[in-house]
Amino acid sequence: MKVAALIPAAGVGTRMNTDEPKQFIEVGGKPILAHTLLRLCQSSVIDKIILIVHHSQIKRTQKSILDKYHISRPVNLVEGGNTRQESIINGFNHIQNKYDIVITHDGVRPFVTPKLINDVVHAAIMHGAAIAAICSTDTLKCVKNGFVEKAVARNNIYHVQTPQAFQFNILREAIDRANCDGFNGTDESTLVERMGLPIKVIEGSVLNLKVTTPDQINLCNAILKTQVALQDQ
Repeated sequence: MKVAALIPAAGVGTRMNTDEPKQFIEVGGKPILAHTLLRLCQSSVIDKIILIVHHSQIKRTQKSILDKYHISRPVNLVEGGNTRQESIINGFNHIQNKYDIVITHDGVRPFVTPKLINDVVHAAIMHGAAIAAICSTDTLKCVKNGFVEKAVARNNIYHVQTPQAFQFNILREAIDRANCDGFNGTDESTLVERMGLPIKVIEGSVLNLKVTTPDQINLCNAILKTQVALQDQ
């Protein structure tokens, strides 16, 4: 069973209010993307990584991430598209049919664990498709024009994360159908969901956050300090 990981990291970090793409922002002395890749390499199930970056950042990524941090898995650098879906398609086209399972994971989700990766992959082997997600614990409101319209029952409401994992043929068909229909999804599970196929949910973690705002940089640094302190005990 061969597993490839597609890692979209072609964003420009608009919500960060900085010219520096968020994947290159340092936390704990390393770029966020380096943390993510090093975590992926800790998983025993991943055979290859397809890293999808903006065309202007290919050389920088090779030198300042892959070479500097000695990423231990084979990595193909692929040029990203204008949307996440385009980027994933570009990466997927480099896999062909050489792999049985395809993982997708956000390049700026640096606290993924080997166990979560392994659990999602094994669930995809059993069920065809699987995602990491956490159950909502907050009160939810539907808001219109800046005012609360109604409450939304939070029972069975989950916040979807990555990693997500799919059998190769399932993801290929989901992508092909989305392209044919002109549909653009915010994640890969949405494309599979449109096919009416079951998607297994694996419990994620609140620490498995996606770094998108400046406040989350401070949170990442705090998490890393805590993890280092625990290791030193």
